[in-house]
Amino acid sequence: MDAAEAGKHVICEKPQAMSAHQARAMFATGERHGVVLREAFPYLAQPQTIRTRQLIADGAIGQIQLIRANFGLAFLDKSNTGLIWV
Repeated sequence: MDAAEAGKHVICEKPQAMSAHQARAMFATGERHGVVLREAFPYLAQPQTIRTRQLIADGAIGQIQLIRANFGLAFLDKSNTGLIWV
């Protein structure tokens, strides 16, 4: 919130806030100071997401009624995941 109050846009790593009340206060501060406050979701800037949004905006795939999506990734390098593999 200090950064927003200083006029800086903020990308915040998850979790953005510990409660809905905190999140509302954070977004209100951003709006009050004319800055963007966003939780860090990298998929928003990935090519497939940008292309999908463009197709929707252009009406290329018809009128959208419902979108369901899942995000996942494969950990191919087991030594780099921090997970315990069984």
